[in-house]
Amino acid sequence: MKWNIICDSSCDAYTLDNLSQDTNFSIAPLKIIVGDKEFIDNETLNTKELIRTIENHKGATSTACPSPFDWMTEFEKADYSIAICISSHLSGSYNSAVTAKDMVAERFPNKKIYVIDSRSTSGSMILLAQKVNSLISDGKTFEEIVNEIEQYNNTMQLTFCLSNYSNLVKTGRMSSFTGAMASALGIRVVSMKSPTGEIRVLSKQRGDNATHRYIVNQMAGLKNLSDCHIIISHCQNVNGAHKIKNLLNEMYNAVNVDIIETRGLCTFYANTGGIIISY
Repeated sequence: MKWNIICDSSCDAYTLDNLSQDTNFSIAPLKIIVGDKEFIDNETLNTKELIRTIENHKGATSTACPSPFDWMTEFEKADYSIAICISSHLSGSYNSAVTAKDMVAERFPNKKIYVIDSRSTSGSMILLAQKVNSLISDGKTFEEIVNEIEQYNNTMQLTFCLSNYSNLVKTGRMSSFTGAMASALGIRVVSMKSPTGEIRVLSKQRGDNATHRYIVNQMAGLKNLSDCHIIISHCQNVNGAHKIKNLLNEMYNAVNVDIIETRGLCTFYANTGGIIISY
């Protein structure tokens, strides 16, 4: 039996290491629309060019999730498919994948498809994909994998911080005056996902050092970090990502920490300097 693990492109990954036998990993790309320009969030997207275009554009910007046809194309490739989507509170990707699942089921009733609402994004989706791959390697049945991956999903945490508020201002989620004041004062907004996948503001810190230490302490209050696989995604902020990694190692012996760059969708929302931590 052939397996296909599919993430939408908000996962910030291009490949999945150590794939199980007869298993494929695929990406369903989202799109970012800036004025009359459309950026497809695939491996050819230049995130620096995307950031420059957004910064130079004064009008509205938007994003578009993968279509049901995009998901159908992936579901038809394998006998068993597991789709992992960005939080349904942030995008229509999950609903689009569920629609595709129902359409494929009508044509191919023997195919088994499950769609996961990650209630998260970025590295959390990578961790979910890695878990699915591990369960496939262990020889678990489709039903066992569905049950275990949802249990695992319930344990996931995500924390992020922003230092650039321009896209929040452009999309109407923050006033231009508040955004300008926050930037001028060096304020970093620290947020996390709620259990249902919505964004919850935790704190407003001034300066990077205080922000990084607050984040690490907040993470330690939720999990034993020495036992976690932690993924730090950053938007043009590799130094900040390494500072957080070093704090995790020094304060909580968190040795399994990976650092990756954001792809297009997370670059759009996190903006320059943004950091997303999944664990």
